[in-house]
Amino acid sequence: MQRVSVSTVPSASVGKTARFTLLVGIGLVVVLTAYGIIRFPLIVNLAPVESLIYLIIFALLLIGYGWYGLRQTNSRAQSTTYILGQGLFFGLVIGLLWVIEVVTGNLNFANADWANVLYFGSMLVVLIVTFAAGFRGAQQSARTIAGIQVGLWSGMISSLITFIALMLITYLFQAKLQAIPQNMQEYLRSGAPDFTTYLVSDSLAGATNHLWIGPFLGLVIGGIGSVIGKALANSASKL
Repeated sequence: MQRVSVSTVPSASVGKTARFTLLVGIGLVVVLTAYGIIRFPLIVNLAPVESLIYLIIFALLLIGYGWYGLRQTNSRAQSTTYILGQGLFFGLVIGLLWVIEVVTGNLNFANADWANVLYFGSMLVVLIVTFAAGFRGAQQSARTIAGIQVGLWSGMISSLITFIALMLITYLFQAKLQAIPQNMQEYLRSGAPDFTTYLVSDSLAGATNHLWIGPFLGLVIGGIGSVIGKALANSASKL
């Protein structure tokens, strides 16, 4: 089994693209979060302790994203170039799948069968594609760690996309979200002073959770895929 050759890929270009994508994603996440806190300051008062915990988790996750991303994108190694390229590709695909899940799950389509299929189907395909990211990364490079890193990168990129999509839906479709009975029931139980405060607070919490769910799935599901991919690469090399 030959290791994948990336000698024809301009490593500086791939690194710059990955860095730009990551930093733009982080920047948009910060802007959308700041807008929510400044525009609807009461969200912090709903549950001060929980809000502080979420803000700390939020900050630590973005610092981790930035540190790991800048560290990786500064490398010119061919193996890193391959990881970044694959991570971006799979991250965009997984991010699109999460957007489908977010849209169908939040903008209640009158319980249409097709919406339910898209909602549950997209989550299932997220797991499959995450597995494929780790599998391909390890099989093509013959390195388990490469598959794990592809899974991690894809998880980071997809999480940023999901965060942005969820908050944009929250800010742009408040009237539609308010018309959904389930949302109103949750709001009445929340103790929030108004529906918008409840909605933004709930969305920010959910979006922040996605920031760790993506990398977690990338490491675990992608890691499983990378182990299998490396095993198949070893088997092929012995033939």
